[in-house]
Amino acid sequence: HPEPVSSLSAPDLLAECYANLEIPVGSNRATIKKAWKTQMKKYHPDLHCADPEKKRIAEELTRQLTQAHQILDTALLKKARGENNGRF
Repeated sequence: HPEPVSSLSAPDLLAECYANLEIPVGSNRATIKKAWKTQMKKYHPDLHCADPEKKRIAEELTRQLTQAHQILDTALLKKARGENNGRF
């Protein structure tokens, strides 16, 4: 299961996001998107709607996965544009 994205330094945060999506550090945008979609299908809350506790956990996991995807995608876009100011 993904770990919560916490207030870590930028490199540690990115590494944690890659780990949450279960992909190698440095993966490209296409790999990140594919991993996010795969994980979202696996943990989608609608698959667990019969059990309220499992649904709650699935909702939290999908939130964390989406956050990881957004952080990595934004970081890679900024890197490609040269807007990272040395942070990533």
